[in-house]
Amino acid sequence: IERELGALPVHRTIDHLVVVVHGVGNAAGDATGNTGLDQMLNTFADTMARVQQTSDGPRNAGNILVTGVEWYSSLRDAMNQDLTRCRPVPFGYARALMQDTLGSVLAFMLPRYRELLVAETHQQLELIYRLVEERFSNFSGACSVLGHSLGSAITYELVTNGPLLSFQPAHLFYFGSNIGAYAAMQGDEGVARLQRHVCGSLEPGASYRVHNLYHPYDPLAFRVEPVVDPCWAQVPPAEIPEVDSGFTRLLSEHLSSFSNVFFATDAHTVPDAAVAEESDPAGEGDDDSFSSKVRGFFNLGEEASAGDDPDMAEEIAPPDHMAGVRTDGKRVDFVLPVTETASTVVPFMIRQGQQAHAGYWSSMECAEYVTGALVQHGPVVFARQLVNASQETKQVVFAGNTNEFLKSPPCHEPNV
Repeated sequence: IERELGALPVHRTIDHLVVVVHGVGNAAGDATGNTGLDQMLNTFADTMARVQQTSDGPRNAGNILVTGVEWYSSLRDAMNQDLTRCRPVPFGYARALMQDTLGSVLAFMLPRYRELLVAETHQQLELIYRLVEERFSNFSGACSVLGHSLGSAITYELVTNGPLLSFQPAHLFYFGSNIGAYAAMQGDEGVARLQRHVCGSLEPGASYRVHNLYHPYDPLAFRVEPVVDPCWAQVPPAEIPEVDSGFTRLLSEHLSSFSNVFFATDAHTVPDAAVAEESDPAGEGDDDSFSSKVRGFFNLGEEASAGDDPDMAEEIAPPDHMAGVRTDGKRVDFVLPVTETASTVVPFMIRQGQQAHAGYWSSMECAEYVTGALVQHGPVVFARQLVNASQETKQVVFAGNTNEFLKSPPCHEPNV
């Protein structure tokens, strides 16, 4: 990062620094479909640049520097030291793949590894902030942290459990986050900690804001508001307005699912569609079928109505308070729009879930939301509603964490 920041002009004004804490998987990418950290950051920077280029985009958002923390290497080295003696030799590639994915989650649940991940993230955040501060005399000092998937839990642990940063993040964005479930499963103590974290961001004059963005088909994402205050259980999440054309989204996502299931020939291929033939072609299978259970687990398929489930009450308007703190219209849970119907075929379902969990970086809605949040206080006004106060040229730039970035220009031109 230091080398690549050095490639950027020192006179450049940096209005906002956004540091991403990545989720599960090898930061270089793996055969499960996880993209590399550099590609992920580059995609997100490009998407934010596209938002600023749109005719109704937030042209007053300023220069945004996107970079990221890479915690995977420290965890891999520590786990390899512990597991080398007991890891069987056969099927080594599959074992390594499992260690990169499921192994990261299991490691996080153990105090020793969790402390390692939090400490590594803390150290890198401090280093990145110092490097930007030293390199750019026109750095505003505004910094926000964006945690994705497991990275959101690492970020949450860092900011709520003792480690002190030398700077105050203005925003904490959680994408595809499990911190709601993580806090709920810790019992009263975990819920109380989440309440302090969220309600502290809602208080008047708060120095930070918490934003929980998720796709409704993301099987690894959970809501936060109902955990903080049960009164919000029947309050639907705030809906992020759609940016892309509904037809374009429908076409691209369905064609992507179709091609990956039937035509993919690499390691990303999901099981053959024939595996899903347990579903009744006539649509008359009973409710105990395997596909029904899978649909229920992922909360996909047909929506249940309140009349079908006594636990589902009628949706209500957001209360004025959350756990005793006035919200003043602020929300925490935000759901991305969908135009495609959830598949009832298991391979399609799994693929939709994968796409939803990995798709935040290319989502125009996510980029527009983040960009809008960076330039305002109080309830987020979506970027297209902002008054274009300035026509000055602005840019989103990207600082990755490997030499791959040096193969491409450091700035994505033209950016507005």
